[in-house]
Amino acid sequence: MIYITILFLSLFLAAWWRLSLAGKSLNLHPFDLNETLPLRGILAVCVFLTHLCPHLEKESSWLEDPGLWGPPSVACFFLLAGYGLAYSVKTKGQSYLDDFFRKRLSRLVWPFAVMTVVYQSYRIICGTFSWHSLLLEPSPLSWFIYALIIWYVGFYICFRGVKGYQVGIIRIWLFTAIYMLWTVSQDMGYYWISILPMPMAITYVFYEEKAKKYILQHPFMSLLLVGGMFVMVMGYTLYGIYVHHLPGWGPIVYTTLPIWVVFLTYVLGGARNAITNFLGHISYEIYIVHGFVVMLLADIILVSNPHLNAIFVILLLFAITTVSAWALNLLSRRITC
Repeated sequence: MIYITILFLSLFLAAWWRLSLAGKSLNLHPFDLNETLPLRGILAVCVFLTHLCPHLEKESSWLEDPGLWGPPSVACFFLLAGYGLAYSVKTKGQSYLDDFFRKRLSRLVWPFAVMTVVYQSYRIICGTFSWHSLLLEPSPLSWFIYALIIWYVGFYICFRGVKGYQVGIIRIWLFTAIYMLWTVSQDMGYYWISILPMPMAITYVFYEEKAKKYILQHPFMSLLLVGGMFVMVMGYTLYGIYVHHLPGWGPIVYTTLPIWVVFLTYVLGGARNAITNFLGHISYEIYIVHGFVVMLLADIILVSNPHLNAIFVILLLFAITTVSAWALNLLSRRITC
C-alpha cells in the first residue's frame, strides 16, 4: 500500500493546487464514461499486477506492494458498475430496465463463455477436467463475474417498477444486507470484501448534485474532509500492515478509496489518452483473460538476472493479455451485435 499512498498523496496535492488556481471559477469534471474510461484501464492493469507479482516478488522485493492492489481496484470496478447502473435508471427511467438482461448481461456473459471454453479445453487436454470444477471455476478468477451477475440481477429486482428512487435505495440496501450475511456465513471472502462501493455508488447517484453543489461552495473544506479521511485510513493501514498487524484495515481501505477516486475525478478529471482509453475499452476482457495467462506463464525464466527477468515477464505477459483481451472484445462485440 506504500505506492498507493504516494500516488494518492500526490493527487491530493495536485487537487489542492488546482483549487488554489481556480478560486471561485472552479468547474468540476463530470464522473461520466469519458472521464472514467481511462480509470477502468488503469484498474485492469492493477488487478493484472496483483496476480502476477506474487510469482516474481522473490526475485524483486519492490514487487511486493502491487500484490495488495487487487481488492481496492476491484472495489473501484464495483463503484463504476453501480454508478453506471443507477445513473442510467436516473436519466432514462424504467425504460432502461426493459430488455435489461439481454442488453446488459450479454456483455458480461459472452466474453466469460468464450474464456470458459478455452480454459476448460485446456483442462481436458491436461486431464484435470471435472464437472464440479466447471461449475465452481469455469475460468480463472470467475468469482468476479459471478458477483457482477448477482448484483445486476439484484439491481433489476430492486429498481424494477419503483415509482420513487427512495424505494429502490431501501431495497438495494436490504439486498446488500442479505448478500453480506450469505457470503460472510459461507466464508466467501472475495465476494464481500470489496462490494460495499457498489450499493454506495447506487445511492450516491441520486444525491450527486447536492454533493457537487457542496464541493463548489466549499472546495477547500471538501478537500480537507476527503483528504483527512485519506490520512486517517492510510495511516491506520500502513501502521496495521508494516508495524503491528492491526485488524480490519483491508475493508476500510476498499470501502473508502473509491470515495477519494470520485472526488479526485471531479477536481482533476480522468487520465485520458490513447493508451488508457484503449485499455479502458477492453478492461473487462483483461480481467477475464489475465488469470489464465498468469497461470500458464508467470513462472517462466527469460533472463538470468532476477530483476530484469521480472520486468521482462511483466511486459511479455501484459502484451499477451492485452492482445488476447482485444481479440476477445472484438469477438464478443460481433456476437452481441
